[in-house]
Amino acid sequence: MKAVSSNLLKYQFYIIKHLTVLMAQRRDYNIMVKKDGKFYVGYCIEIPQAKGQGNTKSEAIDDTKKAIKLCLSYLADKKRKSAYKLVTVSV
Repeated sequence: MKAVSSNLLKYQFYIIKHLTVLMAQRRDYNIMVKKDGKFYVGYCIEIPQAKGQGNTKSEAIDDTKKAIKLCLSYLADKKRKSAYKLVTVSV
């Protein structure tokens, strides 16, 4: 019985930890859209690597939102794999 409750506690901690991460990731991002030739290009100001493009402003924004999600997923995965090396600071 003790092993079951220990595993249950670990599982609950895992769920709480990951829900906290998901909730923390939900925030607003600024996308700058400009026309570049025939296309519109979107740039995320907070995540410079997140860029998108489209035939319309709306398509560029949607594509940039997908890029933001992809970048956040990559960063979360990288953080999870190297958590023992991380130091968190406030500025």
